[in-house]
Amino acid sequence: NYFDVLLDYYESVTSNQTLLNHIGKNLLHLVQLANNEQTKANIQNRLRQYHDSLSEQIENGKFCEIDSSFVVFFKLIAHLYPTSDFCHPITTPAVTSLVQAINHSSLKSLHSCRQALFLIDLVKQWVSKSHRYVPEVIVLLTKLIQLACPIEKSQYVITNSSKQI
Repeated sequence: NYFDVLLDYYESVTSNQTLLNHIGKNLLHLVQLANNEQTKANIQNRLRQYHDSLSEQIENGKFCEIDSSFVVFFKLIAHLYPTSDFCHPITTPAVTSLVQAINHSSLKSLHSCRQALFLIDLVKQWVSKSHRYVPEVIVLLTKLIQLACPIEKSQYVITNSSKQI
């Protein structure tokens, strides 16, 4: 399947922005021309792989390490499929995985804070049309603001999750 090969190449060249844009346009044309079940199945399988990887990290007690291919793949999904649909076979599981990555992200270094801000921006792009509320983003922003404030560590009030009480 040409779409799958192009998608593999898209994930492997995450550092070259102009090349990503050109490949992304070709992927968009392929999805529009041949939006068949095999293409959807390929994307759903990749989503399942990313979700399994995140779940495995969480079960092992690690915080989520997000690589650039994860972010690039989710940006591609936002360009290929409607993110404003409430129940879509591809975007709904993708939003769930994205929120799971945000909920379990670590803020231990400047690099991890940058990753967190990038994930927040990605979620903002996803929910801007549907006007959804994502409480995990608010919790992560609160953590980032508290880390930026010059107060003693004993005064931090960082909540671990956004579970309803």
